[in-house]
Amino acid sequence: MKLLDTNVFIYAQGGPHPYREPCRAVLAGADPEAYGVDVLAFLPDPFPISRREVEGAADLVGTHPRLYPRDAIHAAVVLAYGLEGTVSTDRAFDRVAGLIRFDPIALSPEGG
Repeated sequence: MKLLDTNVFIYAQGGPHPYREPCRAVLAGADPEAYGVDVLAFLPDPFPISRREVEGAADLVGTHPRLYPRDAIHAAVVLAYGLEGTVSTDRAFDRVAGLIRFDPIALSPEGG
């Protein structure tokens, strides 16, 4: 299981961009009108964020000062729950040890 970064939804719903179609492919079969409105339709059982994840995020921000706090929460969730990685356009995740970032372009049939 992979965590979906919110930027996948943003690029899928946004205007023309090299990430638009790859992000739509990640969300295959979903109605583009729902990308920004009904995220829970895609993620019916989100992971809870507890003290463990917040402390993990704080540690990551301390060792990766260029990692935004919201991205550190995402990374902490991936690491705490033993997920495969995160699907994201954000290359900042590439610097986090033990975390695999799946680029939507690489996941798409045309980019893989």
